[in-house]
Amino acid sequence: MWLFVVLAAAAWNFPLAAPSELALPEGFEKLPRDVQEALLLQTRDLQDIQAEIKQYIRYGGVQETRRGYFWAERGGRFRLQYFKPSELVVFDGENLYWYIPENGFSWLLTMPSKKESSLAIPKPFWLKKGATIFYESPWYGPFVGEKEVSFRIAHDKFVYEVLFSRKLQQVIQRKTYEEGQLLHEEVFEEPTSCDGIPFFAKVKVLSYLPRQILSQTHYSHLRCNRGLSPHLFEKPPYPVRAYP
Repeated sequence: MWLFVVLAAAAWNFPLAAPSELALPEGFEKLPRDVQEALLLQTRDLQDIQAEIKQYIRYGGVQETRRGYFWAERGGRFRLQYFKPSELVVFDGENLYWYIPENGFSWLLTMPSKKESSLAIPKPFWLKKGATIFYESPWYGPFVGEKEVSFRIAHDKFVYEVLFSRKLQQVIQRKTYEEGQLLHEEVFEEPTSCDGIPFFAKVKVLSYLPRQILSQTHYSHLRCNRGLSPHLFEKPPYPVRAYP
């Protein structure tokens, strides 16, 4: 049940795409200049990251605490190596492998290459080709203040509701809707720096489908742009079965 939360936690703070992939949404130029510059800067600075993580997950009356290590790089590939409990999650850019030692094999999930999915690791939510920013429309109730800016981005059947802090120059809250239904919401806290790059050390993810799941992920011992071995993102050396 927690796999979606793992993917969301991996994607929330690492929205990377190569500069050649940038596709600014319609209406982007209408955002305040400081918001535009901050969003664009985030796509250029962060190349890769490694960190220790601690996750608190609650769903259906069950509570879990997970500890481990996290590696991710530009383009979306990532690796989660848990030591409590002992599990491994690897996303190689196309397939996701979830290895649980007592199973003796890895679950395999094939990610859609061009479609948005609750299990996909997306490009930046605001850099999707064909997306539109609703900034001036009174229907979406935009808000521009000295401290915060809120706006919505529509892309296919998804709408992203964004709250941007002008003080931190970062997105501090995001809600994702699919055809009007709230899928999940994320809150970013404890701003910090990773080798000079702005980062959040804590993220809360509340998922509503298939049922409500709450996750809090804490990042520590952050290291950015140090270079990562490609072996980190290779298929684990275990038999594979398709995830049901």
